[in-house]
Amino acid sequence: MMFIVRKPPLKAVFIERGYGFRLRMLPIFVGVPTLIIVLLLTAWATLSREFAAAHSVRQEINFAYSSGQQLQRVLSLLQDGETSQRGYVISGNPEFLEPYTAAVSMIGPQLDRLVAMLSQSTADPADIQRLQQLVARRLDFFSETVN
Repeated sequence: MMFIVRKPPLKAVFIERGYGFRLRMLPIFVGVPTLIIVLLLTAWATLSREFAAAHSVRQEINFAYSSGQQLQRVLSLLQDGETSQRGYVISGNPEFLEPYTAAVSMIGPQLDRLVAMLSQSTADPADIQRLQQLVARRLDFFSETVN
């Protein structure tokens, strides 16, 4: 008599030896780390773009602030010149000409600095030219009334 030994199916062998659990968990062991890596790379790319955009906005804000300060310097010098001019015209006292002279001598370089800053920006060249014309007109008026 001959015994026929039947081999169990392959699936049964894996289950008997504990491989079934490992096979069922394979997608989790591979899929979860892959998903985490993909999510981290996506987050990193998004954050990199956001940081670059924030840096650009910060530069624009700094430029707007510094050009505003420069414009305020020019305006302040014009006001100093006007105040001194008015004091001299009303009183005839030459002491009023010292602040006038100092203000008028500083307006040119400060205006040039402002124009250089604005020409690097998206400011309309016609507006820059109009500002230069108005300042020149005010300086001409100062010199007419003081001389």
